Amino acid sequence: MFAILVSWILIFFVFVSFGNIFTAIYNRVCRRGQRFSLIDTYVFGMCLATAVVSITSLWLPSNHYILFAFVAVSLLYWVANRKGASAFLKRIREEWNALSATEKVLVILSVLSILWLSIRAYERYGDTIYDSLYYHQANIAWNEAYKVIPGLANIEERFGFNSNYLLISAPFTLRFLFADAIYGVCSLTVAVMLVWTLILVFKSSYGLKEICSFILFFFIVMLNRNDLNITSTDLLPSLLIIFLTIKVLLYTTDNSRNMLLFALLPVYIMTLKMSCALVLLSSLIIFVVLVRKKQYRIVGFIVVASLLIAVPWLVRNVLVSGYLVYPLAAVDLFAVDWKVPVEIMQKEVEYITYHAKVEYLHDLVTSFSEGNKASKYYWHMIVFFVSIPFTILALAGIVVKRKKIQASHKWVLLI
Repeated sequence: MFAILVSWILIFFVFVSFGNIFTAIYNRVCRRGQRFSLIDTYVFGMCLATAVVSITSLWLPSNHYILFAFVAVSLLYWVANRKGASAFLKRIREEWNALSATEKVLVILSVLSILWLSIRAYERYGDTIYDSLYYHQANIAWNEAYKVIPGLANIEERFGFNSNYLLISAPFTLRFLFADAIYGVCSLTVAVMLVWTLILVFKSSYGLKEICSFILFFFIVMLNRNDLNITSTDLLPSLLIIFLTIKVLLYTTDNSRNMLLFALLPVYIMTLKMSCALVLLSSLIIFVVLVRKKQYRIVGFIVVASLLIAVPWLVRNVLVSGYLVYPLAAVDLFAVDWKVPVEIMQKEVEYITYHAKVEYLHDLVTSFSEGNKASKYYWHMIVFFVSIPFTILALAGIVVKRKKIQASHKWVLLI
């Protein structure tokens, strides 16, 4: 438990600090005085920290020295910006004091529950998660030990997927302290978002949409309870997509406040899991809306920030596998001698397709029909059935209250 807590504290401090740096730059460049919530700041910090690690990994291993640099930069930022630090802490203190004693207890219990589930997952399921043992943990260890290695996907073809989740996890494993890796990025993000949905319920005086959001997220936690504190390239992008969905449904008229989030986060999600690339359409929609409004400073900032996230990831793709996008042989732009053979990529594509169309559907139907609550596929079905009425109720509430949904929000929600 101590190791996980230390990991959480370091990750939270770095992400929130980098998020404040990011939003401060945004406000300065775009000449705005926008205040972002703690959850938004945390997410922006995750994006910026990942972009920095992706760039430094081209020359340096992503190990505890990068973590030391992150902590040092964060401390220097807060020392140089004492007024900002005081204002930020004051906001957190005010939000905490606004909660009743019962609500504070519920928030603390929700964090402790995720901590307990993380410990339980590590002890009971750490040696049973196939992808984690097969290549996730090995990929993180490679990222810790070496800079990006040309042709690494020829050693194990799944290294070619190059998920940024496996990269950002590397500096925070604390392997140098505990002689074993701690994978705290996903579990902490679950805890942060669970607290966020819970506080939304409190602030709304137990509004229906907010309660549905919390219930939906609760089932997401149950679905992934065995993956907490164990590597999973599915969990983090899923959390961020759910986060975006809740944002769209709850803040239908607050367009300008969420523009940056809706535009930038899909780019980051794509670098975590290539199969989530469809969410990039929401970035394109926001981009078009901002151009039409002639908000060129914000457009320029979003373009530069998106390139900062995507370009180093694409460069790593080429170095690791020889392809711009792996495992798409059609996107073959570079004649490098470390390129993964086409026949290996084709077999990987066949396996992914078979798993999605045959194995996954079979496990869904079997687990749910048998009522096997120990299976994550059972909870997949539960989340599916819960998410449908959640969306219907949220939209119905908007219609009843006659709220006007902005056009960009409609398209983002559809995506």
